[in-house]
Amino acid sequence: MARTKSTMLRLSERERMILKNVIRTFVRTADPVGSKTVADQLRVDLSPASIRNTMSALEERGLLDHPHTSAGRIPTIAGYRAYVDTLMRPAPLSASARQRIQDELAGLGGDAWELIREGTRVLAEMSSLLSIVLTPKLSTGVLHRIDAIPLASTRVLFVITVRSGLVNQIVLEVESDLDANELQTVLSSLNERLSGLKLSEIRDTLDARLRELGRTDSSGILRLILKHASVLFSEQDAGQRAYVTGTQHLVGQP
Repeated sequence: MARTKSTMLRLSERERMILKNVIRTFVRTADPVGSKTVADQLRVDLSPASIRNTMSALEERGLLDHPHTSAGRIPTIAGYRAYVDTLMRPAPLSASARQRIQDELAGLGGDAWELIREGTRVLAEMSSLLSIVLTPKLSTGVLHRIDAIPLASTRVLFVITVRSGLVNQIVLEVESDLDANELQTVLSSLNERLSGLKLSEIRDTLDARLRELGRTDSSGILRLILKHASVLFSEQDAGQRAYVTGTQHLVGQP
């Protein structure tokens, strides 16, 4: 990306204008864009020959390409990147669009995952495009609290909540029957020591932080947490972090 920005700094105003027009036209039509098309759309005092020379210069910089010799130009990956980083000016949301988003998401409360899922759907519907939302990395989040819910005498659901609202839930097997009071005592001690730390920091230093506390733990909860720290305080699989919807809109795009 740094290389793309450096390239853009060297572009003239004419080159920027023509690159922007080629990319917008190609996105709209999916056809290679010729110099006459650019001249007709820009309505500036530039001949098709001048525009062809500028397009050739953009091709030499790696921002445009052409399928074959006589065809018009198409954007390269670097050209798209340059457009998104420096040339694109997204229009602000209209009042009606903002109101629709508020209406669609208002009833979701504090469920971050449901908000992400529904937000992805609304984004796809409003844009008529494919919508992809990638949740933040859990390990960079700051721990809010650890909760544990006994599911059976030897199974516990651990709930790791970070301050952004994201939650990691893991079911673990314990070696012996749990005492609910002991469990709550251990959780209180854990939250006192770990709340406010990044999950990645907790994972890397957990053994040292809990060493003293572990000497008085007869429940086995601390040993269980230490054993499974890499699962409790780590990332989800990338496939679970990504929400994709709106694939049906792709067939309507050129």
